[in-house]
Amino acid sequence: MTLNAEYRVNPSAPLEGISIRGTLSIAPSILVSLFGTPVRWKGGKEPFGAYVFVGPDGAVITFYTMAHDTLPEQIVEMQAAFWLSDKSQDFHVGATSDDDADLFVRWLAAQFDAFLPKSTASRAKWMSTRTIMFSCL
Repeated sequence: MTLNAEYRVNPSAPLEGISIRGTLSIAPSILVSLFGTPVRWKGGKEPFGAYVFVGPDGAVITFYTMAHDTLPEQIVEMQAAFWLSDKSQDFHVGATSDDDADLFVRWLAAQFDAFLPKSTASRAKWMSTRTIMFSCL
């Protein structure tokens, strides 16, 4: 089973009917390692980047973080450092239903756990940055 076997990154998926369903804290560098470089996506405010996933049943999930209180000219400069960070950051999870968001977060947590290095020292390092907490809004 590959890391993207159940949900696939699809930046061109339709976004109609999606709203924020909760937030999730995770290190951006792990997302880049798992799913590649995020796309630039224009929401209501300027995001640092986003992932758009499509699930096996066709559910579309948006996963992004916003550049709050950041001047537009600073965003590009700050993006590179942000996506290299091992420090957990809050991301918004968007979906058409709470159930879709919950299934995605469970899948993402399993991908994260499978990604963790197996050696004790490396696993301890990753676990110290691991904060996958989902809260519904």
